[in-house]
Amino acid sequence: MYSVKDSPVSPEVVRKTQLIMLDILKAVHDICEENNIRYWLSSGTLLGCIRYQGFIPWDDDLDIAMPRKDYEKFLEIAQDLLPKNLFLQTKLTDPAYPLNFAKIRRLGTKLVEIGEKENEDYFQGIFIDIFPCDNYPNEWFVKWMHWSVSFRNKRKRYKKGSLKRLLYMLYANVFMAVPVFISVQTRKYFSRHWRKYFYDKEDYPYLTYGIDCTRLYPTRKDDIFPLKKSMPFENEYFYIPGNYERYLVGFYGSDYMEPPPVELRKVHATKIIFDDNIEIED
Repeated sequence: MYSVKDSPVSPEVVRKTQLIMLDILKAVHDICEENNIRYWLSSGTLLGCIRYQGFIPWDDDLDIAMPRKDYEKFLEIAQDLLPKNLFLQTKLTDPAYPLNFAKIRRLGTKLVEIGEKENEDYFQGIFIDIFPCDNYPNEWFVKWMHWSVSFRNKRKRYKKGSLKRLLYMLYANVFMAVPVFISVQTRKYFSRHWRKYFYDKEDYPYLTYGIDCTRLYPTRKDDIFPLKKSMPFENEYFYIPGNYERYLVGFYGSDYMEPPPVELRKVHATKIIFDDNIEIED
């Protein structure tokens, strides 16, 4: 990811993108309200709601989460109910799309993320992410599966070419090679069989992102439900976890209200393009 100061996308473009994402979220919220589908603001979007009553100023994505069964219900009905300028993107609706969670994309726009080419085979419009959440039996399993994804990425804390980065890579790829391999293979196994192990386990106390989707976070089900309407998020009201403080601690630690230093403020987009007909008022 780019730091804010090195971003190729201007703050003005980021802000216009945020307002388009807000419109997408409002459409999703209306569908969920009308069809008894549970969702909540998650990760950096929830953090922005609590810290800024809106987007984190430099954030160029928006995340919501749903229990897996609500997510499946949403996928069944959403495309018929969404405004015509929005597209529900999954592997079924866009076969070249590579991810295991849904996006709602805005037609007439393009957002190129780090790691993507500018002309991928799948649609690249401005989007919000919708993550399905599964049930997990205990905290240590969730943290272990999170570690299996994040351990090697810690190298990004250190400057490319620095001695610290070289030493960390040596530690990760030599001394920790066996435990990393076991962890990664374990995650791959459960990613193929998530329905068998996590889908109907309503008595499991942890509820977080699907193991086939992304990192897992130690968030308890009883900290999420009952959901409640948020404090204002960009002057609108959406659903958030009932105990959002403990939910955010599970994602970011106890100092989640402290903004990171400028060099650690990251953005995802390398290029954002709007159709000339799109006008958004701030």
